[in-house]
Amino acid sequence: MRRVIAVLVSALCLPAAMAQEGVDAPRTAPPDTTQQSPVTDRAFILNAAQATMAEIEMGEMAKRRSPRADVQQFATAVVVDHRALRKALWSMAVRKRIPLPDEMDAIQHRLATSLSRASGAGFDTLYLNDAGVAVRQRTKALFEAAMASGDPEIAAFARDAAVIVQRHLDTARQLAEVGGEPVGPSGARSPFPAAAGPVGIAG
Repeated sequence: MRRVIAVLVSALCLPAAMAQEGVDAPRTAPPDTTQQSPVTDRAFILNAAQATMAEIEMGEMAKRRSPRADVQQFATAVVVDHRALRKALWSMAVRKRIPLPDEMDAIQHRLATSLSRASGAGFDTLYLNDAGVAVRQRTKALFEAAMASGDPEIAAFARDAAVIVQRHLDTARQLAEVGGEPVGPSGARSPFPAAAGPVGIAG
């Protein structure tokens, strides 16, 4: 009987002894919080509005400042597409009573400022590589994440927008690689050679 009592007392005193020696007592494992929460529908609409705003502003600059006709025509197509996306976003935001931002985010603003100070070939490099590829990859990721939205309207919009952004991304890469010559993949002419007209939202 004394041996049983001793064992019980030892078991009861073990956690206190571990605490005094700086050893953590066994406890239930904390929940896994490594997975990021999906972007909310409201945040998506706000971020998408800023992305379209940036595309339009930087595209308008490229139409005026780029020395290359193919880049100017690409910028014209980008502006047309993103104005259509902005109109669709505005309608969706009104129905969902979500106020849209009137300014770009900090990264977009810095890039737009840099573009406004650039000229010539330096402008094209900045517009095609930074705005055309780096920032657009970020925008594409935003739309792809929203494709999983539980709101069918937002998911459908995100799917359509992701296709458009991917097309712009591919064309920006082509134009950046060409470096002025209107030559596309496999020796074909660029999607925006000097004789071609701008491409709209369809396609």
